[in-house]
Amino acid sequence: MKALERARVAQGPDQIRTAEEAFALRTPGLLSRVARKPRTAGPKVEFYRWLGEPHWERVSGRLEALGRDAAMLLARAYRDAGRHEEALARYDELLGQDPLDRRAREGLLIAAAGTLDVVRLEQAWQQVCACLGGDNDADARMLYEKLRRELKGVGSPDVKSVGVLTVAGRGDAL
Repeated sequence: MKALERARVAQGPDQIRTAEEAFALRTPGLLSRVARKPRTAGPKVEFYRWLGEPHWERVSGRLEALGRDAAMLLARAYRDAGRHEEALARYDELLGQDPLDRRAREGLLIAAAGTLDVVRLEQAWQQVCACLGGDNDADARMLYEKLRRELKGVGSPDVKSVGVLTVAGRGDAL
């Protein structure tokens, strides 16, 4: 948790380094490989039974949330540093884990716009639509259209300020 807090407050050149450290310390899939129900055939083996206790399930959920936060911070640090391909890969991973994560969807669109490639932005939009089961999210559509207009109009969007607060409208940074 300390590494995550350091990554949250880091600025400038330390931002990526601290985010990568926090990301490296995450514990992915603590309970994903544990069988919840015992087998009905064969020898009875109860590995990790203690992980099935309610308080450990809450801890696992918290650890997974901290891991997602670390991944989100790293994606944002890559995007802010102009390393858009790496940011796209991290946002893609986050959407694979939780397709409904608004911050990951919007971050993916902004990082795609940062590549200055309209085709890349269109691919990101299609991925967002697939995550949502359609294009019915008004905020995501507004962000996509704004980014597309800026790419076609100016050809060089100010990726740090585009859509982060004005379009998302929720006051939280992506």
